Amino acid sequence: MQYDKFGVQDLMRLAEAKGGERVSIYIPVETAGPATRGNPIRFKNAVREAEELLVPLMPRAEEARRLLDPIRALEDDREFWENQGRGFAAFVDGDGATTFRLPFAAPEVVSVSHVFHVKPLLPFFTENASYFLLDLNLNRVRLYRADQNEIDEMVIPGLPSSLESALWPDQWQDQQQSHTTSAGVGQRGTAVTHSTGDEGQDRRKEDILRFFQMIDAALMPMLAEERRPLVVACVPYLKPLYDEANSYANLLEDAATQDPEASSPEDMAGRSRPIVKSYLEERAQQDRERYGNQISTGRAVSSIDRVVAAAIEGRVDTLWVSMQDEVWGQVDEVTNVISVHDQIQPGDFDLLDRAAVHTVLAAGRVYTVDREHVPDRAVAAAILRY
Repeated sequence: MQYDKFGVQDLMRLAEAKGGERVSIYIPVETAGPATRGNPIRFKNAVREAEELLVPLMPRAEEARRLLDPIRALEDDREFWENQGRGFAAFVDGDGATTFRLPFAAPEVVSVSHVFHVKPLLPFFTENASYFLLDLNLNRVRLYRADQNEIDEMVIPGLPSSLESALWPDQWQDQQQSHTTSAGVGQRGTAVTHSTGDEGQDRRKEDILRFFQMIDAALMPMLAEERRPLVVACVPYLKPLYDEANSYANLLEDAATQDPEASSPEDMAGRSRPIVKSYLEERAQQDRERYGNQISTGRAVSSIDRVVAAAIEGRVDTLWVSMQDEVWGQVDEVTNVISVHDQIQPGDFDLLDRAAVHTVLAAGRVYTVDREHVPDRAVAAAILRY
């Protein structure tokens, strides 16, 4: 079993798995207080519902129970349920089970099909769910993943910790031992440097730029497949230099200004959230305007068959899907013809699920929203690349 956070490769693996009976379970999780005792009860009820759905599909009832055995042990694992995120997901098939802690509150969903139901995972991959926050200080560098409720520090291999330790490691070690100035109780020492005139200022800028290029190089292996916004928290004069060094496409123009030594993660998150909110609202409005402008060209569509077919072909630039709806059907793998059914039939899967996953995998943008916020109030709508 796996209890880790998931990534794009996990989404791809789950989305591409098919054949046999596959169980997908999602539940929200209480993280503190007496309410946490309800977590295993909620999960046990979900497993029972999955078994009831499986039994009619299996030759014998024992096979349905046996399929779910890998996750039954979690029902009474108190320590496991005390160490969770805000949501939990389990995926079970004939090869075993995979479970994930989720950083957001998942809806209660139990799905049994020949494919895994992954649409509830999509908020993690959409840019309105969370963002990255870079604490950029010449004496301290940290990267966080944040949302509207929480902020968590991320471990980035090779991320430089300070300018001196990155550019002059030998001198930095000596300075740490005997040549730092005290900044006061609870504050970090700051290495003393000397420069004169414009030449000294130019050299200092070159050093800072080299330092920021090293930071960017350390971040990019982790950010390479990401599309979420990145906000920099720094003193104002550092932001233009970091812009010059940066190679991440979704670095936001506005920075969260901060005291260079005294800002806590919570303070930085509080300053950065309005920046991200404003950016996302502006871009969402621009996307809706683009949708309206593209209707006459045929590159804005809301019929489910056209949306799904285009997503499978990698032609969807921007997709809106209703999180409250499910559209059951099948896709002919040879002709790409979409069949939509009023009621779920053997071999069906959620076509909205399929459209969203293919859009994410093709580097498109996905809005997982209430149906009233989908253009044309359809269950799905898309702007096509071509």
